[in-house]
Amino acid sequence: MARVYAAIDPFFCQVDDPENVRTSDEVGEEEKPLPFGEYGSFCPVTLTKDSWIYPGSDEHEAQVDERVYKLAGEQELEEFKADPMKYIKEGIQRPPEPHIMIVGPRGSGVTTQIEKICAKYKVSDFLLKEEFLKKINQEKEERKKQRLLARGFKAPEPVEDDAEPEPDPEIEDEAEDFDKEAHEKEVFKSIFNAGSVLIIDGDWFDLPEDEIATEYTDLLFNSRRPPELVISLSVSEDKMLERLLDRDEIEAKYQELVEIRNAEKRKQREEDRNAKLEELKGDEEKPQEEIDQEMADWDKERDEQEQDEDDPDAPNLEAMLEEAKEKLIEGRTTQADFIEEFETKVSDMKVPVIKVDGNLDMDRVNLRILDHTKNYLEERNSMYERSQIIDLKPEEVKFYENSYLYSLSKYGYKSLFDIARPSLTKQHALIYRDQLYFFSTQDEKDKFSLSPEVYCKNESVPKDVLLQPTCFVLGTPSCGKSTIC
Repeated sequence: MARVYAAIDPFFCQVDDPENVRTSDEVGEEEKPLPFGEYGSFCPVTLTKDSWIYPGSDEHEAQVDERVYKLAGEQELEEFKADPMKYIKEGIQRPPEPHIMIVGPRGSGVTTQIEKICAKYKVSDFLLKEEFLKKINQEKEERKKQRLLARGFKAPEPVEDDAEPEPDPEIEDEAEDFDKEAHEKEVFKSIFNAGSVLIIDGDWFDLPEDEIATEYTDLLFNSRRPPELVISLSVSEDKMLERLLDRDEIEAKYQELVEIRNAEKRKQREEDRNAKLEELKGDEEKPQEEIDQEMADWDKERDEQEQDEDDPDAPNLEAMLEEAKEKLIEGRTTQADFIEEFETKVSDMKVPVIKVDGNLDMDRVNLRILDHTKNYLEERNSMYERSQIIDLKPEEVKFYENSYLYSLSKYGYKSLFDIARPSLTKQHALIYRDQLYFFSTQDEKDKFSLSPEVYCKNESVPKDVLLQPTCFVLGTPSCGKSTIC
């Protein structure tokens, strides 16, 4: 139907012919980027179909009315080209709920920070690995059940007493045409509730061996469920040991092992003593007094032997502490390497990664995270509109003033924060939705850039702009000027 409309209606919305417009590849490094469409640099197809923000790809780009739309992949690009009006909504759009991921090695405070953020914004955390494995195992058990029902009852093979029955390959093994990676992608996609705020715990460590076939970032992006922001916490080795090495627990375990070892030694001594006593009693000519004396000597000799000899099987507290440290250090190294690779891959896919020092006090770390996530949580409604802004240098203003593509805003050369006073400078200017805006100071410009639609969505002066009119009263003496004022 879209093709029919495009053929008969010259004003029907359709993708611009690349031969008739300037593409992003033709823009020089020092030139301004081409203006984005209503959704900024995010894919309009995944937004419309899944209510999920996905960073558009430079390789999959289309233009409508000379505005750039970046798509997630080849399939989304073809869908967009077929019917762009299905995915384009005019005017200021509200983004879907935020989906933010926090990652970091154990001991960096990931769980603590997620709890703090969830408590502040009254939302629930999302344990990605747990939810995914839970769903995967449920689906696996369901497939086993279906294979069992399809095959019917079959008597199990006889086994010896106390022996575990052998797994039934007809039930346990997947079908030959089962696509594990495709299934994992669909399961991964299904566990997210796009309509809810998600503060995601990105822990992907210690997965069951050979349980998951698809690489982590491939799951995120192939299922079209990447986070829109990644907060990466780091932690030093010393701070990690300080937080995770539970000395009290290890000492309690040490005392437990000591008690077990002492019990074993007492049992062994009792067995040896009984054997010695039986040996002495076997000599019928030996009197009881002599037996008692020899047993007393045996006890004394055994006491001296136990005091002088080192027990090689005795638990060693220092060795236990050192073993626990080495295990934690090895885990931290592996996790840090995994996260570094993860950061690189998601950054390449245009997902912003914010690195935060997790060695600091937890409250200070939380303040830094809240500062970085403010635009994604508290100022979220302006997410798309911020991408419509083109910052201008003072020397670039004249070019855009003379361009037929851009016009002055309804405020003209005045700062919208102080309409009564004309701006005396063009040092602070920007373009928002093809209109030029001027400001008296950089602070005014930054404030506008944070939420531009607040000041521009109405035709009249926005209510939050303070307008104080200036009026002069002139007249001859005694004409009533003071009464009027």
